[in-house]
Amino acid sequence: EGYLHIIDLKTGQESGPFIQIGQGPEEFTMPQLVKSHHQHVIVYDHLTDKIAWLDMNQTGTSSFIRHSHNEITREANRIVEIEDGEFLTLNTTQEPIFFFKGQRFGVNPFTEKAENLVDLLQGNLLYNPQKKLLVYATMRVPYIASYKRQGDHFTLLWEKKEDTDYELVNNRIKIDESRRGPMELALTKDYIVTLQRDYSKDPTNESTVGRDFSKLPQTLFVYNYKSELVRILDFKVPIVRIAADVSTNTVYAIVVDPDFRIVKLDIN
Repeated sequence: EGYLHIIDLKTGQESGPFIQIGQGPEEFTMPQLVKSHHQHVIVYDHLTDKIAWLDMNQTGTSSFIRHSHNEITREANRIVEIEDGEFLTLNTTQEPIFFFKGQRFGVNPFTEKAENLVDLLQGNLLYNPQKKLLVYATMRVPYIASYKRQGDHFTLLWEKKEDTDYELVNNRIKIDESRRGPMELALTKDYIVTLQRDYSKDPTNESTVGRDFSKLPQTLFVYNYKSELVRILDFKVPIVRIAADVSTNTVYAIVVDPDFRIVKLDIN
């Protein structure tokens, strides 16, 4: 019926759905959603170069405000809009893995070159335009990095990584699958928030989780923008997704309690 569903947080009523799957001028084959530099939503097609900006007004309806074509959408694992219509991409098939305005940059948790880095470096990528900071977090291994924008260049500020047991076997990096890195990432005004399992209290073997929602992590890790862990928030229920906005310190989460629910949290 549609790819994008819009819910009014005050009433709980849903409007939509929007974005149809197909080959038409306003349809998408494999749509992906990202936040716009403005208060819009960007939808791009992972299989074509089609990209569009959607404006959601106060009544909850959605409309395409403009369409464009950009070949980066075909190759990118993740994209973020740095300025209006200017995108930074994560492409784990390339080295370095980040691309912005004709330049590649970035480091990753592994010094070895291996054929499965394409999978191991998959992660979340977000940009804080107020602080001009790019944050990247890998999901397969515990790793977070932040880059500072200076003009059209990005410089590594810090890396936060835990010791991970791995070995190189037949040109592939074999990692310990019992633990993982941040599964979700959100940026608020003052904090970097990740969905991570607190292994000191929850020793669940990640290789056993699969699609069992009851085994999802229940804790959010809150870091400041200097990479320091400020606190760990225990929701006591499995968390599926998180999202935030850099204008406030509010985080939204989808939890399983026992059905799917949207919860709102003020970190302060």
